[in-house]
Amino acid sequence: MKKIYGILAAASILLLASCGVEESSSENSYYDKVLKAWVKKNYPESISQKTASGTYILEFEEGTGNSVGDTSFVRAFYVKRNLAGQISETNVKSLCEQLGTYSKDALYEGDIWQMGYGYISSGLEEVIKTMRSGGRAKVAIPLSVATADYGIYSISSTEESDNVIYDISLTEVIPDILQYQKDSLANYSRRLYESLQNIDEGFYFKKLTDRSADKDTLTNGASINVRYLGRLLNGKVFDTNIADSAKFYKIYDSSSSYDALSLSYNSDFEDMASENSIVQGFAKALSMMREGESAITFFWSPLGYKESGSNNIPGYSPLFFYLYIEEN
Repeated sequence: MKKIYGILAAASILLLASCGVEESSSENSYYDKVLKAWVKKNYPESISQKTASGTYILEFEEGTGNSVGDTSFVRAFYVKRNLAGQISETNVKSLCEQLGTYSKDALYEGDIWQMGYGYISSGLEEVIKTMRSGGRAKVAIPLSVATADYGIYSISSTEESDNVIYDISLTEVIPDILQYQKDSLANYSRRLYESLQNIDEGFYFKKLTDRSADKDTLTNGASINVRYLGRLLNGKVFDTNIADSAKFYKIYDSSSSYDALSLSYNSDFEDMASENSIVQGFAKALSMMREGESAITFFWSPLGYKESGSNNIPGYSPLFFYLYIEEN
């Protein structure tokens, strides 16, 4: 009897999966037809410029610099539109100012994307891999290949629900990602923090409030409660336990408690990071603080999530944190 039930259950699963595939395929077919009609009307010469994924090349300049490899890092500016021409995302400063999405905490020097790991949509990556630095492309991407496997770059932060148009400009193919991070952090410091000097390689720190005159140094093993806000250098806030900040940056989750983060203090930041399962840059900044103090820190990926990244943080990402240790 168990075998019969097992066979029936397997057959039911296959049937349900088959129905799902047919429904999804039908939906994609609809969007494919809509996109083809749009291209035929607006870019009739591009009907024949269709890639293996179904993406249409509307405009293309290869570029004259370094070519893009299967796992290359590239620096890019982009504008993302729907078929009606409305902009839904961009990292171009002038357009962000016009759209009201400008952030004073962003560099607007282009975003860094890595090829080969599903961080950007397959339709977009397919085209980028045929480009060189200095190149530009305008592409129409069907819904079926418009969503990234891992939506951790700002360009892929939300699920697609329609065909999309991208204008992409590649300004650089990056040969040394760590040196690039150092340069980006130095420029971040120069532009936003009056050339704050790095304390150690790839690590910047500044107290906003200093209680060293009236507060004792924290002792190892002391319990501390921390408020924080974390962002990428492009201005995107990826996490906070400050409810008002979460609402302001539109990442508020009503199911979250937004309590302070309770940690065990250690003056050795590597030990504190290990004991509390936090990244080393976060721990290093806290190791230099007292209760009642607030600070900012920004640091390179070897002190963050390294090459692997985490959730909505890409690998090799420099990180910024605002920190505050509550008074007990």
